[in-house]
Amino acid sequence: MDWKPTHLLIIVALIGLVQSAPNNRTIGILLYPGWAVLDVFGPMEFWNMVSNSQNLTLAIIANQVGPVSTLSPGRTSGIGEEVVAHYDFETAPPLDILIIPGGTGARAAANDTKIIAFIQARFSQLEYLCALRTGAAIAAKAGVLDGRSATTNKFAWTWATSQGPRVQWIPEARFVQDGNVLTSAGTTAGMDLTYHFVKILYGETLAARSANIMEYAPFTNANWDPFYTLWIDGVGNTTVPVDPCVQQPCPSTSSSTTPSSQSTSSSIQSTSIRPCATTSPSIRSSATGSTVAESSAHSHAVSLPILVFSIWYLL
Repeated sequence: MDWKPTHLLIIVALIGLVQSAPNNRTIGILLYPGWAVLDVFGPMEFWNMVSNSQNLTLAIIANQVGPVSTLSPGRTSGIGEEVVAHYDFETAPPLDILIIPGGTGARAAANDTKIIAFIQARFSQLEYLCALRTGAAIAAKAGVLDGRSATTNKFAWTWATSQGPRVQWIPEARFVQDGNVLTSAGTTAGMDLTYHFVKILYGETLAARSANIMEYAPFTNANWDPFYTLWIDGVGNTTVPVDPCVQQPCPSTSSSTTPSSQSTSSSIQSTSIRPCATTSPSIRSSATGSTVAESSAHSHAVSLPILVFSIWYLL
């Protein structure tokens, strides 16, 4: 065929479309009776903000469609909240990210064959798996953590780690990433893991700005874990709050920024406030895990066939 300037312009435009195509990700949250509120809504506060600029969809999944309580099975006292699951294990859409929260109901969930079967069936299709707190025990029971490094709740350490004898459990860790699998320690650690995760997927600028809007100061040192000393070593007073500066130096007060016009600058907004965390997280890689480069390539996988077909059609 005779090439015309318009043909070249179309091809250039298509290439630009592929390179700038947003990564459409579906996040699935697996609920069960007795799930922990902060394990779900702490990370979701991040994802809600990220979804303002990134193409994300949410699928809340449970054994059956309908409300799922934070009260564990058999519990008749205490405060409980309910969230409505819109999908069951058979109707859940394809997922890119699966979040498994912990909670008082994790022990029952780890013995629920339907939950275990769902995790096993979906794991190979995921871009990432996030197992928070005792949610790591559920993932371990499903066998998807075998041979990987992981951590979990220190208060429930003995039971949780018994669910995965072939897992390389790391007792002193705030969170652990092994390839495309991320696990966190106790409840609040799930937010630190999510900050790290958002930074991996979308960059530190978006992660930091989101944290600063939330007025949340993430602990970015994955090895910071005074709760290991408290609950596993048995050193310390369990009735006294843990000092956030334990085992790591706090920033100098002279470096703090006082409220002024400067505090609204883009450079400050895109730099997260870090309480006593001055070191980078140690990330453990796995031969079976995906890399950031693979994640980037995944974002263009859908658009590439469109480009190829369009060029073929023009030729």
